[in-house]
Amino acid sequence: MFLHRNFWFALALVGLWVWSLVATTSPIGPALFATSVLLPIAGFLVISASRQELQPQEAEV
Repeated sequence: MFLHRNFWFALALVGLWVWSLVATTSPIGPALFATSVLLPIAGFLVISASRQELQPQEAEV
């Protein structure tokens, strides 16, 4: 069953709202913030590095 993309957008907004409540009111807020910011950055770097390794290298002429 395909759901409209606005549903996923609304769900992401609600998730962001809940995350911001937890991050600002919980004692683990700073750790939660650091984890949620650093993990996607690290994942992006790992994925981009692995994609560069998989691409064939151009031969220098």
